[in-house]
Amino acid sequence: MPDTQTDSPETHPSPQTAVGYGGKLLLAALSVAAFALAGAGLVTAVVNGAEPARSIGLGIALAGLVGGLMTLAVVGLVMTLTAERVAAARQLAEWYGTLNGQIRRTNEQLAVIARQQLLSDRTKAIAYRANDRKAMLDAIAEESTRGDYEAALALVGEMEESFGNLAEAERTRAEISRARESNELVVIRQAREKVQALTTAEQWGEAEQLASQTVRRFPNSLIATELHIDIVNARQSLKATLTDELKACMERRDADRGVKVLEKLDKYISPEEADGLRESVRTLFVERISGLKDRFARAVQANAWAESLALADTILKEFPSSKLAQEVKGMYDSLRERTNEALVAAGDSAA
Repeated sequence: MPDTQTDSPETHPSPQTAVGYGGKLLLAALSVAAFALAGAGLVTAVVNGAEPARSIGLGIALAGLVGGLMTLAVVGLVMTLTAERVAAARQLAEWYGTLNGQIRRTNEQLAVIARQQLLSDRTKAIAYRANDRKAMLDAIAEESTRGDYEAALALVGEMEESFGNLAEAERTRAEISRARESNELVVIRQAREKVQALTTAEQWGEAEQLASQTVRRFPNSLIATELHIDIVNARQSLKATLTDELKACMERRDADRGVKVLEKLDKYISPEEADGLRESVRTLFVERISGLKDRFARAVQANAWAESLALADTILKEFPSSKLAQEVKGMYDSLRERTNEALVAAGDSAA
């Protein structure tokens, strides 16, 4: 900060200069002239003692004396005023000197304060910049933890534009990319486990829905797109297992188990595949209904009414259009009545 300049007393005329040497000489000359006039008057009055010369001489002497005294008075007054002005000028010079010193010291202090303030502002700017950078990195980490990687990458772009640190921005992007890949693998692995559980339970619709959701969430993931392939493979594997089991049942003429296997297999085979199994299925059904007929007849002959009623329900459910089903319907009410009577009798016996 430039020093403030204050006019010093040297830039103003001193009291002596103001009065001037010419003025002093003039006053001295007037004083001498006045006393000379007074002396001349006295000489005239003494030499010419007759009137009116004597009176004129005395008048002149008096006028000269008065003029001389007045001139002396003026000189004294001027000298007094001059001394006061000199003292005042000296005091003013001292005050100017003190004021200049204070202004100079003030300017120096203000310059120091300005430098300190500049350093403080720079320090604050650096501190605020560091705080802003930390806050930005915390926000990026929070978005990444939440799985919102697009928002995290957008914040990285803002950080790069604000702070200009390209290397840090690229490093942060790489960290986000690794976190995204790791999270995707975890989520997709969990989805695959759920899909496997659903296919094992033959809940194909739920499995397909979960696979589609996972693909929509991770469209660029090859592992996610393979979930649909896993479902198809699971269906094909189950169909192959059921087909093999059906063939085994037919080989050992296990009609009861064969029909149950066939009911499950029916959901996975095409019409063409069903045509290929038609003859085997017909044989299996014949054997199944023949076996149910024999078991039903033996149960009725043995008065095993509860078993007879259970077999009747099976026949009506599996072969509702068969001749055996029509015969069972005619006996159904009687079978239910006899079963209830047997239950009541069994209860009485127990009591």
